[in-house]
Amino acid sequence: MGWFFNKDKGKDKEHASAPAGTSSTSSPDFNVLASQARNNPNSRAEMDALWGAVYSLPSWIFIDAGTFPDSHPATAVIDGTRYVMGFTDHPAADYYWQGAGVTADRMILDIVTAAQMIFELEARGATHVLFNYGPNQFFCPIQNIAHMYDYFNKEKFPLPY
Repeated sequence: MGWFFNKDKGKDKEHASAPAGTSSTSSPDFNVLASQARNNPNSRAEMDALWGAVYSLPSWIFIDAGTFPDSHPATAVIDGTRYVMGFTDHPAADYYWQGAGVTADRMILDIVTAAQMIFELEARGATHVLFNYGPNQFFCPIQNIAHMYDYFNKEKFPLPY
């Protein structure tokens, strides 16, 4: 499994099959988890704590780059790499939305639905998912999404990949 970090650096719209979004009171502190993992990149325990928390969420948040029924998560090219822009919680999304002046709706997707859409974006050139753009951002290759689901959920990803 690959876990990677960048050391340098709306409105809500629920997808029809998605559960309600998480609140900041029920979410782990991803700033702390990402910082600890970044400061200890060789620590499997720190990486597992971060990614285990990501995969324990009922849903992930994305910028809606389309119009229903053709909604899909937004991508961004950063340093030559195309990322699907994801967020673990509303405060992380707010940080990005306010800083970037985003006016698009939010997509709140359960992990399996999110992964399906991410895999479709991989076919269009996206190679990574970047979570919580900002000082404590973290990312992974799209090819690891299903394998990480298997590892952290102790079950096989429910769809072919």
